[in-house]
Amino acid sequence: MLIKNPRWREIIIAVRDNLIGPLLLIVFSLVLFLFKKEPIFYYLGIGFILFGLAVLVASIIIFFDDMGRISLEYKKREKWLKRLKLYKEEGIKDSPFLSKVKEIIAAQLNTPPDRISSESKLKEDLGADSLDMVGIVMATEEGLGIEIPTELESILQTPLDIAVYIENQLAKTGNLKR
Repeated sequence: MLIKNPRWREIIIAVRDNLIGPLLLIVFSLVLFLFKKEPIFYYLGIGFILFGLAVLVASIIIFFDDMGRISLEYKKREKWLKRLKLYKEEGIKDSPFLSKVKEIIAAQLNTPPDRISSESKLKEDLGADSLDMVGIVMATEEGLGIEIPTELESILQTPLDIAVYIENQLAKTGNLKR
């Protein structure tokens, strides 16, 4: 894709999804309105312009709601990434959920659990392919009752990454039991 920054990419998608349609409707309506020779086109043009403006106002409201959601998602993601960096910088190699995540990965990859360390790269070190990654994410979601967004699957590269994400999510919902 031309735009590398995922935040800008989501903003452009929100503009495309929410604003382009109503603007095209208004342009089409103006073209109809300009054909004043036939009264039907004149009245259709006025009707479509009013309808297009109403849809545009609704779309702008939805657009700003999407921008707030995107901003909130990025704040959450940045907070999680900072916490993960802190875990790695302080040399913390354990999380309350790390052993459970290792068990899930071992079961999905048919690998002995002692071969999996907290810093093992799922794809490079353990040989997981994209189908294995989907299985790991689904088994983790099912086993721990948490949802992992699709856009984070590429960031979660080690068992520690997954465990820290789970701990962060459960701490937010108040379900974290240490």
